[in-house]
Amino acid sequence: MSLAWGRHYVMVEPSHFRVDYVINPFMDPDDQPDRDLAMAQWRTLIETIERLGGTVVNGWLMFGEYDLLVVCELPDNISAAALSMAISAGGAIKAVKTAPLMTFEDGLEALRQAKAAEYVPPRSEVPYFGVYRGGA
Repeated sequence: MSLAWGRHYVMVEPSHFRVDYVINPFMDPDDQPDRDLAMAQWRTLIETIERLGGTVVNGWLMFGEYDLLVVCELPDNISAAALSMAISAGGAIKAVKTAPLMTFEDGLEALRQAKAAEYVPPRSEVPYFGVYRGGA
């Protein structure tokens, strides 16, 4: 039985992967990642998150712009910024992107507050989502 793509994912420690493709002339399929080093780096990341008061919810290897996605819970935005700074400072990480998440309940509350703010956009000569706001 095979699962449809995107339905279920399993978090695996980096000891359970290998690279069997070549995307540039510098890659050699016979030169596999160092599993011990990958595990040490993974554990260091987990320990750093925990020292900042956080916990790891899950993590995935990815295709595309980023190679790894780690979902973690941290006590506040300052701790999240500290994590980003800490793991970027060593120079081994090309890019870190931090994206705060909110619950659906918080999102609904944000919508209620946005409605209560009664914001009216300034007049514009440029159509905005198909609505002309130029005035009379």
